[in-house]
Amino acid sequence: MNIPRLNKKHLPYLTFAALSALLAGCVGAGNFVWLDANGNGIQDAGEPGLGEVEVTLYRASDDGVVTSTVTDGSGVYGLSVQAGSQDFYLGFEAPGGLMFTLQDQGGDDALDSDVDPATGLTATYTLGTVDHIDAGLISIPDPETEAPSVVVEQAPTVAAIGGFAWIDGNANGLQDEDEPPLPDVAINLVDANGNLVADTATSPEGLYLFEEVAAGQEYHLIFTPSTEYLGSLMDAGDDAADSDADPETGETDPFELAESGQDLDAGFYTQAAAAACYGPLASEFPEGYSPLSGLPVDDPTLLTYRPVFLSISIFPPSVRPPTGLSVSPIIYQLYIGEGDTRLMAGFYGQFPQPDYDPGTGEGAAAPADFQYLIGDRVWFDSNGNHLQDLGEPGVPDVPVRLVDINLNTVETTTTDAQGNYYFALNDVEINTEFQIRFGAPPSIGDYYWVNKDLGDDAIDSDVTGLGYTDFFDPTDEDINEQLNFDAGVRKAYRIEGLRSGRVAYQDLQVNYCGCLITAGADPTVAQLINTCGSAFGEDPNNIGGAGLDVTRLQTIAANNTQGACAEPNLSGNLFCGELPSEFGEGGEGGQELFVEYNVNNISHFVYDAQLGAYLWELVEPGTQNFDVMTDRLTGETLTFENVVVLVVPHTAQNSDVTIINLEMTSARGKAYLFRNGQVFELEWSTQFPDYITDRDQPIPVHFELNGEPFPLAPGQTFINLVNVTGGVMSLTAEGIWRADFDAPAFSE
Repeated sequence: MNIPRLNKKHLPYLTFAALSALLAGCVGAGNFVWLDANGNGIQDAGEPGLGEVEVTLYRASDDGVVTSTVTDGSGVYGLSVQAGSQDFYLGFEAPGGLMFTLQDQGGDDALDSDVDPATGLTATYTLGTVDHIDAGLISIPDPETEAPSVVVEQAPTVAAIGGFAWIDGNANGLQDEDEPPLPDVAINLVDANGNLVADTATSPEGLYLFEEVAAGQEYHLIFTPSTEYLGSLMDAGDDAADSDADPETGETDPFELAESGQDLDAGFYTQAAAAACYGPLASEFPEGYSPLSGLPVDDPTLLTYRPVFLSISIFPPSVRPPTGLSVSPIIYQLYIGEGDTRLMAGFYGQFPQPDYDPGTGEGAAAPADFQYLIGDRVWFDSNGNHLQDLGEPGVPDVPVRLVDINLNTVETTTTDAQGNYYFALNDVEINTEFQIRFGAPPSIGDYYWVNKDLGDDAIDSDVTGLGYTDFFDPTDEDINEQLNFDAGVRKAYRIEGLRSGRVAYQDLQVNYCGCLITAGADPTVAQLINTCGSAFGEDPNNIGGAGLDVTRLQTIAANNTQGACAEPNLSGNLFCGELPSEFGEGGEGGQELFVEYNVNNISHFVYDAQLGAYLWELVEPGTQNFDVMTDRLTGETLTFENVVVLVVPHTAQNSDVTIINLEMTSARGKAYLFRNGQVFELEWSTQFPDYITDRDQPIPVHFELNGEPFPLAPGQTFINLVNVTGGVMSLTAEGIWRADFDAPAFSE
């Protein structure tokens, strides 16, 4: 049997009934037999499957029996035969007291009954050319009372739990392209009292399935691979592609099983994968990997853009938490005077993406009677590519109007739980034109419609920026088969708290051939920095009120790939999942780091062993309390695999000590790297090492030990810049360090 590899990105498009049929055999026919409680010939929500119904596959050429089966307790069946070119048909045996419902009702073949009520037989078809063959049954009425002669008791509500286990080749906790499935992972299903409900193991394709599990109760899963595998990071990103199991115990979080089922995946990696190293030359990173993070990006084409840096404020505290930093591969915190610091956050290879959960619910059936059926889907464009990708959710409750050529409303509707909508037209006169107009999606808030007609018409968006389709004539034979109009929508995403430019930004971003975006600058400073975009606020009196929509940020990056820095040289840094043996047993304990710029500006980094990263906290001014920083856009806790204290000479250029130069051009100095709960004393450098021969462009800040590249942990890096004067670093307790900033003095 050849089951295609499925992961969580695919599962939203497979019902659990269909998945169960898929696992049952190499089916050319198979799906569902159900009790049609209202007799409308359509599978409505809540109508139960019927078990023990006999299904027979006949050869059309001589009516010979090929094979037969019976439905399981959920009404699902599967017939496993060798596919060929012969024609076949199916026969269903109605149980006592039941008869077949209406055939071919509605416009959705996935929800109707395919059986002739008079014969119990289907039409003839070629095996492998259909997705499913369903049969609906109703109770035979009593001729005297017209009441059903048989009352079918609905079985307790059950649902399925399924998912995917895979080999996480780069140990990043995400299902990346071409990462293979992992078979033979033992899985236990455990209830809220700790009792074993069922057990299974993943198939050769990495799939598993628990069928007919009582819904409405609490469970958790325990994944146990072979001893050679380690558990990947849990909840590392997009829930459709990350691992849902604790890396230490293999257990998922408890969940209440909904009627729609539950999808849970688990990633595992080998010790060799954990120790994999990439770099330090940019050309040594695998295709699609960022040389600034050592991790793959979702869209490799974004790696052709120059790095873009934003001036983001964390003062006053009212602008916290910061926005958009959860995907920033490198962030600098630098002193700007009077005890305040500013962030220079880099974006490269990835931009913040809106997180949207439409909830769950049933889709509505298409109308049954119509001359022309118009409609399709409103979907959320999760990755911003203006196309419907597998797994992108529908948007419910969107108001939709059908208007005529005079803009009179003909009919209104709203999208269902899956984002689908329909208009059924009858008695339409020749050469009559209509337009569809989509209203504001109530579940999104600030939104915009994605670009129109950017690809395959089956998966692109068909509406303008106002949410309108072109006018169309359904009677036109050229488009009569294409009355499907999709609308892609995105959440308006804005990075806020952007502030003015600083001279120090230029000293930093020039090493990346970067592109700098600020909310203006002092005239003196503006002459000393190169910017490629500006951010503005609606209220000039609101400090930190300037912002930038993520779409505009990405556009600025795309438009600044020309000129002297069209191809920046991002070589220099080495990334290793584990510290190679040549670096010895590691550094000193480094579980915590305090970085103090003044008493009201202290950053605290705390290592979380489960995440393999440091949480970032900021002190509440005037207190000794610290707040964990999150990304305001996504709600994610901000964590960093690498935290660095960079010791750099600071030079004040004015008496107010607000214009500060960093002496970093072709320079080197001391650095302290915190990774994996340890601290290492290294050297930072912007000089060209011997192994880099391409010297047309400057290279980023990189880290060395005894003249050799020292590996960062794959992930995000947060760099705190401190002045060379003062004590700089001190050990306050075992594993707890403190870095103190000493402001530079101005001299004429």
